[in-house]
Amino acid sequence: MSEEQRIRELEERVKKLEHQLSEIQKAEPHKRMDQMKAVPPVQKREVPEEDTRKSMDDIPPWEPQKEPMDWERVIGQIWLPRIFIFVLLLGVIWGFKAASEVGIINELVRCILGFVAGVALILIGELQIRKGRNALGQVLLGGSVTVLVVTTFATHVLYGFIGLSAAFCMNLIWIGLGIYFAIRHRSEVLAVLATFGGCFIPFLLDSNTSNTWFFVSYETIFSIIMLGFALWTKYSKLHVVAMVLLPVVLMLYLVFAILPNYPVAKGDLGILSYGMFLQHLALLGVFLTYKAYPKVQQSVLFISFLASLGFMYQGFDRNNWPTILLGIAIVYLIVYGYVHFKKLIHTSTVIFPILLLSMLFYFMEVFTGRELAIILLLQGTAAIYIGLINKLKVQLWSGAFVYIIGLLHTITVQIEEVNSAPMYSWTVLIATLWLLTYLAKKDREIIPRESRRLLFGTTAVALLAYISQLSYVFTKYESVNTQYLTMTLCWIIYAVCGIVYGVIRDNQAVRIVGIILIFLSLGKLIFIDLPNVSIIVRAILFMIVGATGVVVSRFFYTKDKNESV
Repeated sequence: MSEEQRIRELEERVKKLEHQLSEIQKAEPHKRMDQMKAVPPVQKREVPEEDTRKSMDDIPPWEPQKEPMDWERVIGQIWLPRIFIFVLLLGVIWGFKAASEVGIINELVRCILGFVAGVALILIGELQIRKGRNALGQVLLGGSVTVLVVTTFATHVLYGFIGLSAAFCMNLIWIGLGIYFAIRHRSEVLAVLATFGGCFIPFLLDSNTSNTWFFVSYETIFSIIMLGFALWTKYSKLHVVAMVLLPVVLMLYLVFAILPNYPVAKGDLGILSYGMFLQHLALLGVFLTYKAYPKVQQSVLFISFLASLGFMYQGFDRNNWPTILLGIAIVYLIVYGYVHFKKLIHTSTVIFPILLLSMLFYFMEVFTGRELAIILLLQGTAAIYIGLINKLKVQLWSGAFVYIIGLLHTITVQIEEVNSAPMYSWTVLIATLWLLTYLAKKDREIIPRESRRLLFGTTAVALLAYISQLSYVFTKYESVNTQYLTMTLCWIIYAVCGIVYGVIRDNQAVRIVGIILIFLSLGKLIFIDLPNVSIIVRAILFMIVGATGVVVSRFFYTKDKNESV
């Protein structure tokens, strides 16, 4: 039977079933079951297995088709009104200025027209939203709030028609109106615009004396309120804006209000720091209790921590820095213990780095340069170990950051005496590097291969530098021949030990490092030792290095022989 005949039979069968279904719907209820039983079942045609496989192979895999970006709609409906509303506002402002210069309108008329224009934009914006032009309507509503705030500024500061309290209250009303529009029309853009306006209200007021306590209290409370509003509406961009604007406006206040009166207003610097710490505590509390968008909240909490430290360093006396940093470290240590006990892994990804950095800054203030290197090496090693246990790369790399700082502190100081701080720091460096190399070798899932190789190479070079410095310490009062001879022998012994260990443990990387060290010893012998030592020492060194190279090569022949068996 051909395909066309089978299709034709199926079409006829479908028509019969549709007719019977319509008859069943018209019949009485007690007759419907009998008629449904009378409908013969559709016979299933057996398809050969080869045909089924062939037909399935012919069907291409289904992939979801992405709709192409409608650039005309994006530019024309969204960005066009957003950009040109500001162009329109600038044109209106310049028009007012031109009319004022000509003498057509006076100051009072300008203010009245400004408020009328703001109300008109509200009405037109609401009308556009009702007609389905949401993007245009929301831009007009945002522009209305801007017009009202600017008009209030002109009425108060430029022309003096209203006082300070009235201007402040009116601006709060306009900002509240913007937040109402954001809630009413579910617009994050309107909420962001209202937040900008609310943060810059104090700068739009004319006051002969600056009240730092009032300014910081208002900005901090407004920032926390908008952060709560962002969490309630789940506006992640508003969350970022509400946090970032606080340090921005505090810095502007520092530049324009405090620095011109410095050092008389030096005590006001600490008040700015209080505002940042209060916002940070609010962010920490919200992050631990409510997660609307965890990744954004983590980033914002970390940025707030850095901003708080910045204001602490410029706002408080240096004698108070260790106490404040210790307090921050204790708070985050308790928080980390809590999240670790509750097994809140994703929460600890930002808590742990902040804890680590607060301890880092505390140690940098308390300990001197020599002691600091050892502390940072131990702290970084412990942090890396915790990151390996928890399988979290954020903890691992934050610990590596602290460890690298300790490593840099260590290698900048040379060992001069056995019983000295550089000796102890270099010893701790070598011990921790070997420990980290061992841990990285055991846990290969979280540490990339390139990082393991870099760590192994760093350990080998650091150990060579350590041995060289010890050789110098024990022979610095001896002759030049003895110094060069001892150091070269130490290099040779180190290289041979590495090759022997690599052969025994069947570790190719260690064997290669040993070969490189032998060639380094030869290079040191030719370019450094040869011009500075006597002919007898030259002969001894060349015989030692040459014999070492020949004997070491036997290990590789033995290895190849064992592998071929």
